[in-house]
Order: sequence, then structure tokens, then C-alpha cells
Amino acid sequence: MALHRPLPPARRRLRRAAAALAALLALGAAGTAQAALTGPDVSSHQHPSGYTIDWSAVHASGAAFAFVKASEGSTYTNPYFAADWAALGANATIRGAYHFARPNAVPGSAVAQAQHFVAVAGTSTDAGDLAPVLDLEVTGGLAPADLTAWAQTWLATVAALTGRTPIIYTYPYFWKTAMAGSAAFTAYPLWIASYSSKQPGQIGGWPTWTFWQYTDAGTVAGVPTKVDVSTFNGTQDQLRAMAGLPATGPVPTTPVPDAASHRPTGRWTSAAAAPGGVRVTAWAADPDSVGAAVPVRVSVDGSVVGTPTAGAARPDLAVSVPALGAGHGLDVTLPLTPGKHQVCLTALGAASTKSKDLGCRTVSVREDPRGSATVTRKGDRIWATGWAVDPQGAGPVTVRLTINGRLIRTFAAQAQTPLPTGSWAGWGPGHGYATTYPVHGKARVCLSLVNQGYGSTTTSCWAR
Repeated sequence: MALHRPLPPARRRLRRAAAALAALLALGAAGTAQAALTGPDVSSHQHPSGYTIDWSAVHASGAAFAFVKASEGSTYTNPYFAADWAALGANATIRGAYHFARPNAVPGSAVAQAQHFVAVAGTSTDAGDLAPVLDLEVTGGLAPADLTAWAQTWLATVAALTGRTPIIYTYPYFWKTAMAGSAAFTAYPLWIASYSSKQPGQIGGWPTWTFWQYTDAGTVAGVPTKVDVSTFNGTQDQLRAMAGLPATGPVPTTPVPDAASHRPTGRWTSAAAAPGGVRVTAWAADPDSVGAAVPVRVSVDGSVVGTPTAGAARPDLAVSVPALGAGHGLDVTLPLTPGKHQVCLTALGAASTKSKDLGCRTVSVREDPRGSATVTRKGDRIWATGWAVDPQGAGPVTVRLTINGRLIRTFAAQAQTPLPTGSWAGWGPGHGYATTYPVHGKARVCLSLVNQGYGSTTTSCWAR
């Protein structure tokens, strides 16, 4: 990364000293003794004359992670990315991919560069993958406000395409000047380049940094050239969590990716009770076939119940991620029995081996008692009539009458009152009730239908 920008004289003088000081980075931000978690980031510059990096040697040297340049601008692809990425996965090394941004004033350029990056790097959703990185260190002639908007569009597009929160790479002087010190990006982890013997200070409202690139002249076994080296601001468990790994256990090896296809992406939107079950909404898209509706496998309590396609209109998606368009919504109602259920969604890509787990949610299907009531007042007496049924009940529904907050009586809805035609007709006539009670002055009359199964008691009130 550092090869793309000139270094101020003071930083050039310090870079070799900073490399020597790397061994002292054994204290975490909290001051607790721990081994420094360091790793290189590479590009085509680390492949002189086509040299192949020995990633097994990098891993054996103790590198905790590595980043690889995937793309630059809207057209350039690092010719060594695919091989380096695959080798990192094969050597069980936590890995991340970055995009060198070329901001410009061309409409849609941020979206185009985000799409290009995802097309090259994929969605970074395998176990052991760190979130995508935006390498922001040139302005392309944009003023701070325009550059801020450009970066926000790139980040939002990549987040939508991958389901990951990207990391921002930059350096203090650039952020202070080109970004006018913007504090609008603190939701994204910060990777700061600062070739100094001191840990980086705060910039842009970030409380601290996540990665610190402390030298561009490091030496790492297996890499034939001097190389950027960074350290992670946290524990091994925290680094593993960022890469989607449990606190303990080996980093899983991953197969060589298929350069012709990438994982689909998508997100849950909601799961809410609906008549007859639960309504599930989500969206899913396939970077390899943006115009096609993506099949989504729906599982309930571990069993597949269907594979509807995510092709419904989602105008909000078209606004937030114009590159995807609006036709990627999923809106289905699952006819579930009352109780709690685990619903899981998996977006299926164009390639049979490519899929993206959108996650699982626990949903509750309620069957509250239902009915209809009429409350009237004649002089100093109220009259309440109606009917009530409970889809889960084994007997008549219990009704509670309260007036002005005081329980008056409890009775069963079992009178021979005809039910309305339609879905209730099959319940028969034995679910009615009628009651009366004297009142004086203003009265707040409430009728509660007591729930018998998985649901809640329902109450309706009238002022009489």
C-alpha cells in the first residue's frame, strides 16, 4: 500500500527504526502483556519477476494474518490475488482482501469500483476471512465533502453485497486534510498507517485503531521483498472473532476459489407473526448474476420446507445499493404450528457449490383467542354479548368482565350463539355469551378472553 504514496521526510527517517521497534509491540492497548499479533499485506510488488510467495513459510514464521490487494479502480485486478488468496486459505492463515480506491467525479464510480472489488475478491464470508478493506489514500481531485460521499457509497455497496462491515485503511495526514477530519466513519474498523515509534493517536472520531501498519520495510519469511507489516489491536480471540472463528481451534483450510463465481449475498429483514404462521422478509442477490432472482432455501427446525426465489420488489434496496436494482426481495408466509421455531435462510448462488447462510432466527407463532363483542348501556345497567374461540383450546373460552378496573365475574363462552359465516362456521354454535351488570356513573367496561395455549389473553374495553 505504501508504494502508492510518497512518505513525508520524517516518516522516511523513522520507518527503519519502526521496523526495529516491532519486537517491542508486546503490550496491547490495555497494557497487558501478550505476544504481538502481526501480519503482512502484499500486492503485485511482492512478486518480482513472477516470484511466488511461500505462504507456508509466512504462516510458520508466526504471522497472525495477512492482507492481499485484490483490485484498484474499476478495472485493475491484481494478477496474483487469486493464487495468494487460495494459498492463505490452504495454509490456514486468517486473511483479508483490500481495494485501492481511485475516487473520481464520474457518476456511479464508487458503485462500479465496489462491484469490481466483490467480483474479484468475493464476499469474504468463509471462516477465517476478515472483512473487506477500502484503501483510501488518494483524492482523485475530489473535495472533502465529495470524497466523503464517494467513500460512503463504496462502503455501503460492499456491505450490501457481502453482508460484512468493511475496514477503512488510511493515514493520519490524509484523513486530516483530504477528509477534513471527518467523524462520519466510526462504524467501520480503522486500519491506520503510521510509521512512527509511537502508537497512532486518535483521528476522525475513532476511539482507537484496529490494525496499525507500522512499517513498509518489514522482513517476513517467505516474502522476497520488503513488505508492509501491521499489528492487531486486540487479543488472539478478538482477531479470530473478526474472522468468524471460535475462540479456540485451528483456522480451517479453504479450497481454491472458483474465479468464475462468487457467493451470493443478502440479509434478513424481518420475521413477524401473520395470520396462519410467520411472515419472513429478506433479500438476496448473486454478484455473478445480478439480474436473476436468487433461490433461498428455507429451513424450519432443521428441515427444509421450501426454496422460494428472492424476486419481489424492494425499492429500498434499489436506493441504498443501486447496482443491485429492486427485484431481490423475499416475502413469504410460513404456515407454522403455534410455538417457537427456528427459521434459517440460505441464499443459493448460480454455481451449485456457492451459497450464503443468511442466518437463523427464533420466531414465535401465537394463537390468541379471538371473538367479537357488543357492549351497550341501558340506564344503570350494561349488557355484554358476543362469542369467543381459541384455536388451541380444548374447551370453551373463559371470559372475564371488569368494570372500572374491578373484576366483576368470570364465565365460559358456551352459549348456543351462531358464529359468523366463513372460517368460524366450522366451530359450531356453542361459543357465545351474554351477561349484564348494574353500574352507576361513568363506566369503563372490559372483556378479556383468557388464552388456553401458546399466545396471550386479549382484552377489549369500552367507555359506557
